[in-house]
Amino acid sequence: MAPTGEELEKQAAALRESNPGNRAAKYFDQAYYDGLSDEDKETFYKCIKTGFDNADSGMGCYAMTPMDYTTFAPFFAKAIGDYHKGDPACADKHENDWDISGVGEGGVLDLQKLGLAEELSMRVRVGRNLSSFPLPGAMTKEDRIKFEVTMAGSFDALKEKFGGTVYSYSPDLGEGVEHPNKIDEEKYNELVAAHVMFKDMAADTYLASAGIADDWPYGRG
Repeated sequence: MAPTGEELEKQAAALRESNPGNRAAKYFDQAYYDGLSDEDKETFYKCIKTGFDNADSGMGCYAMTPMDYTTFAPFFAKAIGDYHKGDPACADKHENDWDISGVGEGGVLDLQKLGLAEELSMRVRVGRNLSSFPLPGAMTKEDRIKFEVTMAGSFDALKEKFGGTVYSYSPDLGEGVEHPNKIDEEKYNELVAAHVMFKDMAADTYLASAGIADDWPYGRG
């Protein structure tokens, strides 16, 4: 059962005093929380639990489903606006601009002309979710396995076009189902050292409190 508004406000007040940068505590509003239904209180508490468990959190909150950003907009808008733009009123409007014509010469940026003598390698890490799944904090073990299985076809298409290898630390794809891309501990540690693979998420108190580290290492790779 989620704590009462009074209990959370007492904790939030202490956090605002000791760690003013903790946005989960900074934007917690007892009157807003008390006005939520019992069901929404349970979900909202899951969203902010990591910030209340970990005083030095900078953000301290994670949505459990995409709809949480809408359902709990009075809270998330302030926290997100503050985090990204120092804009708790969330009044700024983001505008996408994919026009690269002004970059370099004809949209081509020659780094050597900027003084980079050696070739530059670059890694892009992208975190996204599929609409048919909850966000990681609310996923079950079965969800995590199914998510990985669902993505397998996309990974195969990327490998066919660009090459590469899929590394998974997931023990299996369900009881009795071997994982074709499973790596051993030695390879896992090698990839962690190269900053390619997640460290042990279960040891991260921020992710653990948010439910994001649940069922480690299933669905991770």
